Amino acid sequence: MTSLFSTMTDYPTDTDMELLCGIAATVYQATETGQSQYGEPHSHLPTAHDLASHFGMKLDKFKKKLKMLKQYNVIHPVSASPKRYRFDVYQLRQQSSNNPIIEQLTDPDSPFYIV
Repeated sequence: MTSLFSTMTDYPTDTDMELLCGIAATVYQATETGQSQYGEPHSHLPTAHDLASHFGMKLDKFKKKLKMLKQYNVIHPVSASPKRYRFDVYQLRQQSSNNPIIEQLTDPDSPFYIV
């Protein structure tokens, strides 16, 4: 598997790390909330537009950051239109911890700890 950061420097900057972990945490929280009040199975999950607005980024730049997390199968789309994203805890636990993002999300001492 190619490195998540092959198009960037070897390791993400602190700003990138914070952003990527923040995206993962936001999608994780949405995934854990369960079904929406309207009974539609994925309507509670965020779209790329929702997430870009939440983080105050332009959609095209945000999608590049989202792609980084999708490369490791930590988040994945679950619907076609609009494309909504779900966090995959199982895949997170299966990843090796030599990736700085995965390490931050799985280390209990990390401020970005999820699982």
